[in-house]
Amino acid sequence: MSLRRCSRPFAGALLLAGAVALSGPAAADWFSGTPQPVEKRVPPCDDTAVQAKLVHSIASADPRYYGVTVKELKHIEQSALVENKDSPLARRYCTARLQLDPLPANLPAGKAPPKNVLFGGEPAPKLPHERFAYYMVEEQAGFVGISWNVEVCISGLDRWRVYDGQCETVRPPPTR
Repeated sequence: MSLRRCSRPFAGALLLAGAVALSGPAAADWFSGTPQPVEKRVPPCDDTAVQAKLVHSIASADPRYYGVTVKELKHIEQSALVENKDSPLARRYCTARLQLDPLPANLPAGKAPPKNVLFGGEPAPKLPHERFAYYMVEEQAGFVGISWNVEVCISGLDRWRVYDGQCETVRPPPTR
């Protein structure tokens, strides 16, 4: 079977999925030019789906990056809601206190991490059991830009400076 024949069903399924995704009320508002309220486009910080994506993002990160698991989210607050400023996409900036399990996420409880494996030969850092998490819920940042997504940074654990070391890229922009 040729590659062209194999790719036709996949392309058809992708087009069908796109048509289904664009056939809801969001598409009708987008095509008519009537903007939806931000509450419909970007869920609040304490929404259970947002919390689930936040925990999943931390759990699925490379163990050398965070090396922790989340036990509990507390004191969830919205820092800012930015809409129609530098970008037409709405962004909701949030903070939360995370109760962390300081063991690496890929090891069972009670086992110490082997040296030279998770932290490049350095001993695992001593972690306080609570850290701040800064996260941003951004519209049209999901798969193929169809839904919202969450970007999260744990204060003091951005070893590779993915979020600018002090979690700057997931914090609200400074006011001008």
